[in-house]
Amino acid sequence: MKTGIRLAGSIALILCLTAGCGKNQPAKQSPYPVIPAAGAAGGNTSAQAEFSFGEADGLVYKNGLYGLRVDLPEGWNAYTGEMIAALNGLGSGEYTGETVMRLAAKGEIPVVFSANNDDLEDPEMLVISCVYKFKGQSSGISDDKMTEAQDIVEKLFREEKQYNSFSVDEISLNDTDHFWINYDCTVADRDVHYGVVIYGERKYNLMISIMAKDRQRVKELTDSILSFY
Repeated sequence: MKTGIRLAGSIALILCLTAGCGKNQPAKQSPYPVIPAAGAAGGNTSAQAEFSFGEADGLVYKNGLYGLRVDLPEGWNAYTGEMIAALNGLGSGEYTGETVMRLAAKGEIPVVFSANNDDLEDPEMLVISCVYKFKGQSSGISDDKMTEAQDIVEKLFREEKQYNSFSVDEISLNDTDHFWINYDCTVADRDVHYGVVIYGERKYNLMISIMAKDRQRVKELTDSILSFY
């Protein structure tokens, strides 16, 4: 998972440049709204909220603020709030919504939810992180935007030698086209594939990363476990 997190900032940059986000943004508002700590029930979903952890219940994760639902496959395990906090180098009491937004505003990509299949032979993983001002939707993925995204990807791939392949494609989420970053790499002597997309049109949005053995399986998981409302 650390490999995916390391690349997250570069992916956010790609999506920002190609989708035209970060332009004409209003001044940063302060103070941040107070959000319950990771793993707490009843995440903030008010109209004024900028971010919500969402809620996890067994194999179901829901985030009403973003209209996202995840139905994990049988046999998967969701990380606890304490584990999520530890992934970000913090104690559970320190990892609040305010902390997430401050980290994201500094350019970090804090994890807010994660789950995996606990299978070392055929590992699969979902990671949902928070990104600042990188918006997922495009008013239309034109040929020029796609060419620009591909050029950025090629440059990044030349600089990041540990990745076996790297591409930018389109994927439809909630009936809207999004840029979909795909890459292959080797983790613990196993070749794996990542598919990454940013979802949301707020100041703080969600980066959804799914890892599996190959692109086809990543697409299958994307189609089967993610739903929107």
